[in-house]
Amino acid sequence: MMFCNITEKILYKYRSTSQISEIIRLISNGELWFSSAKSFNDPFDTAITYNFDGINSPIAEKWAIVAANRHMPNHSQSEKDKFIAERLKQFRNDPDFAESSRQEAIERNYNSFGICSLTTKNDNLLMWAHYANKHSGLCIGLSVEVMWKVTQEIIRRNHILDLIKVTYTKEMPKHKFFEAMLASDYTHVMDFVKTKSENWEYENEFRFVCLDSSNISIEFGSELVTEIIFGCKMQKEEKQLLADYCRLNYPRIRLCEARKDNQAFQLRIDSN
Repeated sequence: MMFCNITEKILYKYRSTSQISEIIRLISNGELWFSSAKSFNDPFDTAITYNFDGINSPIAEKWAIVAANRHMPNHSQSEKDKFIAERLKQFRNDPDFAESSRQEAIERNYNSFGICSLTTKNDNLLMWAHYANKHSGLCIGLSVEVMWKVTQEIIRRNHILDLIKVTYTKEMPKHKFFEAMLASDYTHVMDFVKTKSENWEYENEFRFVCLDSSNISIEFGSELVTEIIFGCKMQKEEKQLLADYCRLNYPRIRLCEARKDNQAFQLRIDSN
């Protein structure tokens, strides 16, 4: 697990108040949503770029044997051999079939993992604009220690979770199709998940990843939220509603407000 290499104590989640019920569940239950990367706004995000290097090598034959045993467990060996020969011929001679198989593998991967995007930054102007409805939403601080402790319990019960720091580069990661399909771990998937274009580097993103499910919510308990920062354009009524709710039920949560600085293009985070 890469979780143990994280030194940050708090990571932040920007939210719009249009999802007020989700915000309440996050505060009260520590509920986080792990989305499929297909729903992300960057078409290059988790761009899974398999290639067919090794199509004429033993690795392709090994993959075909594994595929035959998986799809035809009760068939005779001669039937399996026929399947293997036909499948290798299709890959080697039919580019459309190879591309279709690659797309099917990509789709399976998208459906197999979910991502909850977090950041170290609570005062970034662009992130407030993009993810907190033009500064009218809020930014929620989450305890990394609580995430770690609860993750240990969740892993023992039902899900595989990890927290990773995103790497920003010019080139997309590349993996060989047959080697990836034969892999017994999540290395190639994690490579795609943790790599983004350097154009997004300002976000300093960390990704909380569920490696066996997508589009699911997981609860981490009411101790997860440590602070809430109200946007500088947040409606007074919404701000008061959430502040009263926290003070009544979770007084330990630090309440803050983002305010425009009068001298520079920056926000001040002041205690509320």
